[in-house]
Amino acid sequence: MTACLDDRALFRLHDGDGSAAERAHVDACDDCARRYRTLVDDVELLARVVRDGPPPLAARRPVLAGGAWLIPALAVAAAEVAVILWTRPAAPPPVRTASAAIDISRSLDEVSTALFAASDVPAGDDVAVRVSALDDGAADDDAWLDE
Repeated sequence: MTACLDDRALFRLHDGDGSAAERAHVDACDDCARRYRTLVDDVELLARVVRDGPPPLAARRPVLAGGAWLIPALAVAAAEVAVILWTRPAAPPPVRTASAAIDISRSLDEVSTALFAASDVPAGDDVAVRVSALDDGAADDDAWLDE
């Protein structure tokens, strides 16, 4: 036989009804031998399923497999943050004393003096002198508008 066997011939061989020539061809032909082994394995599997019943289902994955663990982990982390913030003692209010208010007032006076000082204003602590000097300078600065 030069042609390969069809599936019916391979089934006949498996059942014991095949001819000696078909058996010799399966022994000599690698392709038919591979197909015959596959057929034998499939028939054995079918016989086992009929005899024993279907195989058990694959084991289920745990409920928290994959990314499902992320939600409970985030809930626990949020609860921990809430507990930490709730139980943390409140910071005491800042203590304001009269000396602190005076120090702030002095600092603001010094900043104002440095920012708004004019070069033609006489040095000193008299605010009225500074204001009048600034007013006089402003009148001189506006003289160009009259021209």
